[in-house]
Amino acid sequence: MNYRVLLLFVMLLLPLQALAIDSIAILVSEQVQASSVSKLAIDDAVNLLQQACECKVSANSKAKSAQVLIDLALSFEPREEKELFAAYTGTDKVPALGSKYTWTGVREDRRYRLELNTDSPHGLSNALYGLLQEQLGFKFYHVRETLIPTMHEWPLKDGFEMKAEAEFDKRGFHVHTMHPIEMTEPLLDQDFEGGREIIREYIDWLARNQQNFFEFNLLESVDLKPWLPYAKEMVDYAHERGILIGLDLSLHMIQQKAYMLYRNKPNSFRSKRAQMERNLEKLFSADWDFLNVEFSTTEYHKGNAKKKYRLQSRLLFLLQEKYAAKLLGRKHVVKAINDDIIADEDKAHKDAQKLAEDRDRIMLIHTVMFYGLKDKRAPVYGNENLSGMNDLLLREKDKREAWYFPESAYWVTFDVNVPMLLLPYLSERLEDIEYVSQLNVPGHVTFSSGWEWGYWLVDWSIARWSWSFTYGNEPENRYPAQYFDDLFPEPDLKASFQSLCDLQEDFIKDQELIQYMAGVTITDELPGALNMQFHPRPDHTPKWLTIKAEEEQIEFYSGEAAKLRSFAARNQEQISLLRNVEVLAADVSRSKILSELVDGLEITGLRAAHRAAVMLGTLDKRSRKLNLDPSSNLDSLLEEAASARSTAQELVDGRRALYRYDQHWLDGWRRDHTAYKFGYLYTVKNLHFWKREEEQLRRGKYSPWFMNIWDVWRISGIL
Repeated sequence: MNYRVLLLFVMLLLPLQALAIDSIAILVSEQVQASSVSKLAIDDAVNLLQQACECKVSANSKAKSAQVLIDLALSFEPREEKELFAAYTGTDKVPALGSKYTWTGVREDRRYRLELNTDSPHGLSNALYGLLQEQLGFKFYHVRETLIPTMHEWPLKDGFEMKAEAEFDKRGFHVHTMHPIEMTEPLLDQDFEGGREIIREYIDWLARNQQNFFEFNLLESVDLKPWLPYAKEMVDYAHERGILIGLDLSLHMIQQKAYMLYRNKPNSFRSKRAQMERNLEKLFSADWDFLNVEFSTTEYHKGNAKKKYRLQSRLLFLLQEKYAAKLLGRKHVVKAINDDIIADEDKAHKDAQKLAEDRDRIMLIHTVMFYGLKDKRAPVYGNENLSGMNDLLLREKDKREAWYFPESAYWVTFDVNVPMLLLPYLSERLEDIEYVSQLNVPGHVTFSSGWEWGYWLVDWSIARWSWSFTYGNEPENRYPAQYFDDLFPEPDLKASFQSLCDLQEDFIKDQELIQYMAGVTITDELPGALNMQFHPRPDHTPKWLTIKAEEEQIEFYSGEAAKLRSFAARNQEQISLLRNVEVLAADVSRSKILSELVDGLEITGLRAAHRAAVMLGTLDKRSRKLNLDPSSNLDSLLEEAASARSTAQELVDGRRALYRYDQHWLDGWRRDHTAYKFGYLYTVKNLHFWKREEEQLRRGKYSPWFMNIWDVWRISGIL
């Protein structure tokens, strides 16, 4: 017997021992290093890997002796950076550069070698971050926080293969700086302390999550002269990281301090066209890739269609011929104005020349809150559902470049500023991503309105779902709770979170309890034509129930209150299970993340309990007036509501100390560049909506001005 042969045979049968890591070498070429997009990604990856494995990590043009060799010595066709952005925004069906990559890995005795196949520095950047997050345990979950694994052994197996393909050529985020959210002042105020670092953090987060699109609202309150050099810095850095960047502004939108390309007399006596051209000249001292232009006067007023098309034609010409930039425009979900706009466009499109010009404008199809294109019920902005937006997408996608533009949160009384953590956002955003991807829609831009109280999970999930991954021949399994499970793979945590997802989907969305749990906004209480519906709301207001409800309505709303109580009780059962899981006791970072999510989910249940108590108190008042029930439960119901609010306030007080940005700017009373006088979490600090509802019940005051915090004239643009 040849013992050497036998030993070799046995060794082949045994699995290879785990490969301990004491050094990682990244093999790069001079051509790769010459591109800022790939160089910055490589430098970042080196830093992250060094933190994870506490070993020597180097990036060199020659291979070094190392346990792990990552081969990035690729050759790319020389291209100007602007050409790459043009490829991203082209209307042809050619996939954008950087939208595909493949990793393969082999074990070579005591060494592991990874090789990359991709088409550009942008692809290399995406591939590096995809490898780190999808396979090596890094989690780029929040702009200001990253989970970094501890790597003592190399986790990838011999024969490893990972194929990645972007679902959309253009993928990224609209940060809604019309509202006083985390990024508003850093983006709009050149003197904001630490603003440059905050902006770079966000652009880095986009790159790390393989995004390539970023826009924000420019407001008329910004002084352009000192701001534009500051803006040029952010534009240049976005380009260095491979990110398209642009501004959201308006022709002449008066609400919420939107920046206007022209003003009416007496604010300016120049012609509208001259004003527009002059303002464009100023703005393009920074190399913006696009402008997303609002053509209506307000969300509810479409303006003069004929004048709008003349100015749009000139604007489109200037952007294309003078500034090499793209024109975008969104479609609102407001039913009345959207119907009118479609009719105007149908009329305009009868002119073949106007149709040809308009095809160069990229259309963004908008949806709001946690509703999507295929929902049967979406009672928002006067709609029964958003099928009209779906029809518009189907109609336009073959005529022009049309993108999908959904929301990941809705500031103003719906979710994060109540506060509630609404999990149907996860299921709806995934469902729509898969739907519009099948339609070959080339762009997906998420309307982002703040990240605290767990809403970073929605943005992070959307960013990761904008790519599809295949391992060997097995595609990944995608589902709404996917990235919670990625953070918390413990079976008990996964099971409880899935139960909470199902519970919210059933009660809050399908049974429409959201109509009671959302806060009341001022337009819900104004009379007549001013009583405009934005978010879901009940058929009858508390004031109406107090003075007009009959026995039938009392019985119906009592049943709705019972549903709210049932949801609250079942929600608390799962919260108790999540809080009692002890597996994370020694994992401080993940424990902190879990605590934030559980707080958001618990306060959502408390909100349901609070609304049930206040609703029953309202019905109790009316029942006594009708002599249906001579006994009064009003005092005990007010105590029940106050108790739920007190428990919620304890959660808020604990959470405020952990906000990731300056607390005063998030929830203080102050002035900034927006139309508001406070941070976006101001109403959370003292649970304003909750307290107001109790006081309305206690004092019987239902005027829209009672305990009002909104400066209606400033927000609407009258002042």
